[in-house]
Amino acid sequence: REKPWHQDNAYFNVDSDSTKMVGVWIALSEVTAENGAMHVRPTEVAKMAPLPHFSRRDWQICDVEMDGRECTAVPLAPGGALLFSTMLPHGTPTNRGDTQRLALQFHFAPKGTQRTCDAARLTVFGGEGLGAHC
Repeated sequence: REKPWHQDNAYFNVDSDSTKMVGVWIALSEVTAENGAMHVRPTEVAKMAPLPHFSRRDWQICDVEMDGRECTAVPLAPGGALLFSTMLPHGTPTNRGDTQRLALQFHFAPKGTQRTCDAARLTVFGGEGLGAHC
């Protein structure tokens, strides 16, 4: 199924300044544009900022926020991996191919990463709570 555009930090109760967290997406099968390769919006880490997320198809960045933006599909061979900042906008489209796409995902936080609560996370990423509309 589709995983709409999002930033992983929007799911984690950690300090929103935790731009040093890393996600690792490991392909267990061939990953192609047809079967739902990860799509990323290339950007410099220094320019990554929290974007409002909304409860639509999932906890996601509003579609219109991403429409027309440059994005790149990342096909991978089995065993290939994508390492990315947990602030990087990314998502996977619906599998439109005839093969499964299998992957594992892990997240790493540096020692000393501060834990927060839902309320603190939603103050940064919660679109509805910020008066933003999707």
